[in-house]
Amino acid sequence: MEGPVWSVVIPLWNEATVVDELVERCLRALDALPESAELVLVDDGSSDATAARLTTWRVRDPRVRPVLLGQNAGQFRATQAGLRVARGRLIVTLDGDLQDPPELIPQLAARLCAGQCLDVVFAAKTAREDPLWLRIGARLHEMLQRTLCGRPWPGAVGSFAAMHAQTARHVLQARFAHANLAAVLVGAGARCAVEPYERACRQNGPSHVGAGGLVAEALGSLVASGALRRMNVALGAALFLFVYSNIHLVFLHTVSTAALAIGGVLAWHRPRRLPTPL
Repeated sequence: MEGPVWSVVIPLWNEATVVDELVERCLRALDALPESAELVLVDDGSSDATAARLTTWRVRDPRVRPVLLGQNAGQFRATQAGLRVARGRLIVTLDGDLQDPPELIPQLAARLCAGQCLDVVFAAKTAREDPLWLRIGARLHEMLQRTLCGRPWPGAVGSFAAMHAQTARHVLQARFAHANLAAVLVGAGARCAVEPYERACRQNGPSHVGAGGLVAEALGSLVASGALRRMNVALGAALFLFVYSNIHLVFLHTVSTAALAIGGVLAWHRPRRLPTPL
């Protein structure tokens, strides 16, 4: 039996309160695709009833394929686990907290299939209902990526994307525990396009990731895209110039001071001419 053309991969952690709505909306989105599709849902070691709900959905609809991880591995590792079992030659990834609207999946799929030279189509956030500190951090991260990654940065993008299976291999080969999927693909040189959308607020309370997890993800993303390496090179060059210039100034100061001192000594020891007798 031939496998599905599309695989939609979603990592989940303690999302029992929204998982039913998520699956229903995703299945409707799969119905809108012109080819066959599967829904790969990865439970990232949840402590609530997420895994149980996924098992129930597997019985209700054979397109649902639960992947149950024994312990929490993090969003990026959970996404990799879903990609490993995905059978489609075309892949969609998104978050499982309903901030990424599943209704956008057919639009991303159509854009990817229409672009002859595209490896990935990202859903780019035009607005987001997040706390102020999170928005500031996201803008700072985006600014660093635009400035230092060495390739055109697609904007306010993350894990919501449609890509070819061969493009997804870059994600599978990444050795980061925490990273932004977009940073990995942009760092690998993937040819990309964007589809704008408004990111909804979380329906299941504040983010489970937390500030520490977001910082770890940002650092991993800067490494994945090559931005951190370029930042280190730039900082190293600036430090070298600073040290070199200071050594140069110290050297000049030392030489000039020594010259003045020697000149003063020579002037003090210079033989004084006696007055000429009249």
